[in-house]
Amino acid sequence: MPDRIASPVGAAPGTLAIDPGAKAPGFHCIVYDANQLDEQRPASVADLPDAAVQGVTWIDVVGLGDANVLRALGARYRIHPLALEDIANVHQRPKVESYSDEELFIILRQLDAHTDDGTEQVSFFVRPGLVITFQEQDGDDLDPVRYRLRQGGPRLRDSGADYLAYALIDAIVDAYAPELDAREAALDAIEERLLSTADEDDLRALHQLRRELTFLARAAAPVRDVVAALRRATTPLMREETRIFLRDCHDHAARAVERIDAGREQITHLVDLYLSQVGHRTNDVMRVLTIISTIFIPLSFIAGLYGMNFDTRSPFNMPE
Repeated sequence: MPDRIASPVGAAPGTLAIDPGAKAPGFHCIVYDANQLDEQRPASVADLPDAAVQGVTWIDVVGLGDANVLRALGARYRIHPLALEDIANVHQRPKVESYSDEELFIILRQLDAHTDDGTEQVSFFVRPGLVITFQEQDGDDLDPVRYRLRQGGPRLRDSGADYLAYALIDAIVDAYAPELDAREAALDAIEERLLSTADEDDLRALHQLRRELTFLARAAAPVRDVVAALRRATTPLMREETRIFLRDCHDHAARAVERIDAGREQITHLVDLYLSQVGHRTNDVMRVLTIISTIFIPLSFIAGLYGMNFDTRSPFNMPE
């Protein structure tokens, strides 16, 4: 995993700070309309298609390791320098911005098990007939959208760039559900074990789950806010029929945040249960020791008393 770096202190706005060791950019393009789809992997920026007049062009850029390529993309598609800076600096908080009435810039975080915090930045540049996505690594949550395009999904193929952007965002949000399912199942299993016995391995597992849920919360909560901002956006690029679907996407994102919060609360209760079980076990041990002491302390007293050396010539030396 490449080191995360930010722009140097005092650098001019729009300075691209490339992470050392980041993957070299590659391109995957899908140009489609209601009747046809063309999928290709251009070798350079010069080979990339323009925004579709009829239909939509989706350019997926994988790898952010070349500042010159990013600048060329910015010049080709008129991406604002501040947006390019945010694309290259992959530690941004999810957000949505508009630099004109006909463009949107969106940053989200999708799940990625290969990173330190379990998430990866995905940036979207949306204009009429054009969607450009920027990702750090191969492998993403966007394959369901690619599959629907290839299968000729009527709503997706008949709609514009705003609906494609919604579909991509919805795929990222939906990917949180199976991860949360797995963590909820792990918490339920730990709870069942804690009801019978308390184990230090379970305590370590709880701390690891709390850490993972904290990372998920840092990503999911801003994603919910981004979807809400898109619903309220006044740009003509986002059509009213797409806002209806964004409302459903917002519900999914809000549900994910609620499940994360519920999981963190459950972890707190399970830690309390663990401590209670440990305390109960300690009380059981002390109870047994108390019973043993009650039996053996009088015996020890008698043995110690009569085990002393007495002067039998005097009647006052014996305890009686």
